[in-house]
Formats: sequence, structure tokens, C-alpha cells
Amino acid sequence: MVEPDSDAAGEVELHRRTSADEADKLFRILFAAVQLGAPASKRQIAEQAGLSSQLVDYHVPKLVASGQLLLQGGRYRPQACLTDKNLFRLMKSSLIRQQLIEQVAAGLDFSQAEKDEGAVIEENILSLLRLFTVELKRGR
Repeated sequence: MVEPDSDAAGEVELHRRTSADEADKLFRILFAAVQLGAPASKRQIAEQAGLSSQLVDYHVPKLVASGQLLLQGGRYRPQACLTDKNLFRLMKSSLIRQQLIEQVAAGLDFSQAEKDEGAVIEENILSLLRLFTVELKRGR
């Protein structure tokens, strides 16, 4: 377990993720829904994601159950926060800062990478973010 940030210790805890089961397929489906930009059918999402309709049929209910997709009139759309440009700006200004990039880059071994250094840094930051989960304290 990673120690929570002392400023937000009473509100948010950060934990290392314990599994990655189906994570990539689920993310590809969610990403396709975000890319479509409007409520879409499972078939449209499958085409956008480059996945079979059966696979999307199986996984979309999981994304609805987890609160990442919403069912609206027989079509699916991502939560508004996933397309909110103000949230992206907030993440850039508070989460993905130059210090994080430099610290990740300093700890990387590029000797076996087939991609350029920028792509390697990006992939490792994304992996680092995926390795952790956030637990919010329920106050309701």
C-alpha cells in the first residue's frame, strides 16, 4: 500500500492496483466511446475500438456498472467528466507536471526500447497511473 498524501489523508487514499484483468479491453471500449463524442450503439463502439461486437456486448455492462458509461435511450455515452477539457487542464496543471516527467525519465533504461524516448516516458507514466487506484472516503 502506498501512503496517502498528507494534505488529503482524510479524503483520498492511493493504493497499488492488484490486478489488470480485462483492463486493456475495457479501456479500449471506453476510449472508443469517448472518441465517438455522442451516444453510440454497442456496434458503433465495437467498430471504433476495432473489437468484435460480442466482446463489446460482454464488456459494456461492466463499464455501465462501474459508472464509466451511461445508458441513454439504448445508446451508451461516457461520463461527462471523461470529455471535460477543464478537467484535462486541471490534470495537466496539478498531476502531470514537469517534475514527474523528469523523475520518471531519470529512472528509465532506454537501451532496449524501440520507440523514441518521449514515447517511452509517456508509456511509463500511463502505466504508473494504471498501477494505482484511488479510494475515496464516503461521506454520504
